Amino acid sequence: MCLFVAIPSPIGDFDGIPAQRDHRWPEPLQYCYMREDERSPEAMVELLKGYRYQVGSEAGFQRGLGEVLTLHGIPFVREHNLGRAFGRIDFYLPQQGYGIELKVKGSPSEVMRQLHRYAQSPEISALILMTGRTRLAFAPVSLNGKPLLTASLWHGQF
Repeated sequence: MCLFVAIPSPIGDFDGIPAQRDHRWPEPLQYCYMREDERSPEAMVELLKGYRYQVGSEAGFQRGLGEVLTLHGIPFVREHNLGRAFGRIDFYLPQQGYGIELKVKGSPSEVMRQLHRYAQSPEISALILMTGRTRLAFAPVSLNGKPLLTASLWHGQF
């Protein structure tokens, strides 16, 4: 369940456009705040898959995801350092302990090695891999005993 609040949009170009819309948000922008008990990893994946992203560049992809998380009132840290042994994850949701990694390139083995490092961090309770590449969308359901969910965006990009 979401609480919609109409707030004038501070966002210029909105990259996280709802999948069913092909234009910019009307003013005022409606923010949909998710309650914390609605933020399971599975619910987060479904929410994130409902938007289109610029998956051609990681910078555009990150900007779009940041705007979607902001739109839904979900606190996050970009480029969060999990520690020397674990590396830096693209997005960290501190209230849930979820890590979100965005991938626009890289081999499946490189991506899995990177995700395995993140899964070893005590800060991570679940991982979400978001990608527009079909060859990266097939991943195990868990790493190091932590859920790994994939938000495959390629089917919504055409």
